[in-house]
Amino acid sequence: MRSSAEFPEKTLHAHLEREAEPVVKTFVTSLPGPADSSDATPDQALFLLNGAPLNGWLAPRAGNLTDRLLGLDNAGHVEEELYLSVLSRFPREEERQRVARYLATFEGEKTEALSDLVWALVTSVEFRFQR
Repeated sequence: MRSSAEFPEKTLHAHLEREAEPVVKTFVTSLPGPADSSDATPDQALFLLNGAPLNGWLAPRAGNLTDRLLGLDNAGHVEEELYLSVLSRFPREEERQRVARYLATFEGEKTEALSDLVWALVTSVEFRFQR
């Protein structure tokens, strides 16, 4: 008999497997060209532009990146959390300024602005080819 402690881990694994399936199908199993090509296939481009899984992941939900960013008051903290979470590095000064300007432009629409910033980094070539 299995312990109840194993059940949450298996449940989490099953959930992550379902979440990852569209990404694996789109980006791993159907690569037509060289692995280092920066050109997205049409399916990959559509997935990144308006794919339901990605849009769902970017919507603020308890504990996800967009939700965490919404909870930060200081713009400098937003920039660091954004870049560390998505690209595993601190933002350069130019990137900090760009994020701050973007957030100031969309001050009344913070949720949408933060979702757009996460989307921009997740769809960047740097994210796609980060090793």
